[in-house]
Amino acid sequence: MTSFASPEEPTDQWIDFHCPVNPRGYGYQSPSSSSTGAATSLAGYDWLDFSIAGDSASAFWSLCYDYYHGFDNFRNGYRAKFGKNTFVSSVVRFRWDVGKDVTSTEYETYMNQLEIFRKWFSGNIMGPDSGTLSDAILIMPYGEPHPEYRDEAIHLLGPSL
Repeated sequence: MTSFASPEEPTDQWIDFHCPVNPRGYGYQSPSSSSTGAATSLAGYDWLDFSIAGDSASAFWSLCYDYYHGFDNFRNGYRAKFGKNTFVSSVVRFRWDVGKDVTSTEYETYMNQLEIFRKWFSGNIMGPDSGTLSDAILIMPYGEPHPEYRDEAIHLLGPSL
């Protein structure tokens, strides 16, 4: 239950949110983020030894700039029609709050820095391959692993990145 590339968790006592039963019998755990499918496939098939979840990211601030300004017309039109701001999830609100403060000059700087890094990274770490798209696999730790059951309140102060 996430927006594209946004780790979101349902709030406590949602009645319309239904997680699938974990096929290994661990209970009703809450999936999040874009790698849920890879993890679910491992849990569901004994013959599967590993799975790879693809993810793409760019500089967070430039992403937030695009994320905020890409919805300018929507926000303005909604406000004009209904006389109030639209409701969005806490993750979207957080990204919009960051993006609205990024100037176009800062955005261009971030994009130039990102391109320099991308060229270096592709040339030195994760080289492209015409048959497999890349000649390497990057493994990174992400967060603190622990069960998150769907029927328990989530004790976070805000969106996690």
